[in-house]
Amino acid sequence: MEIKSIPSQISIPVDEIKETTVTMSALKDQLKEPLIQKIKTIHYLSKPLFLSVGLMILVVGLITWLVLEKNRESTMEINDIKYRGVRLWANGEFLHAVDSLFLVDPHRFRKKVEQEEQQAKELPEKTESHTKLTHDKKTTTLKTKPIYSINGDTVKSKIKNETPK
Repeated sequence: MEIKSIPSQISIPVDEIKETTVTMSALKDQLKEPLIQKIKTIHYLSKPLFLSVGLMILVVGLITWLVLEKNRESTMEINDIKYRGVRLWANGEFLHAVDSLFLVDPHRFRKKVEQEEQQAKELPEKTESHTKLTHDKKTTTLKTKPIYSINGDTVKSKIKNETPK
């Protein structure tokens, strides 16, 4: 008989069960709703990064400046050799051909100009010593007659040695 007395000994807390059921249904309703997430991203740029970017910009700027200066210097050298050529072969007809002659073969044009300048330096020394020996007090005048061609083959001048009469 002991078994018959067991149900009377068991007490069921009905109020607690109802409370737990209400709480569980509220939690169930909360789980059905999606969670609202706020994402906040923060990017930190450090001072070394700014410093390295600044230095890169500075280096690129300096390299660009050097390249531009080199091109400017090259242009000045080209203009110098053209001017020296014009001075050597000073003639109105020759002015329009200087650029063409230079563009055909720049190295050959430079070489011809330098040779002509060297000859022009040497020729007055030779003519001065020659005139002193052959002509007692007569002066010798040098006249240049330019000969040129657009293809650059015959860019030279003929020098005539004339004495006054």
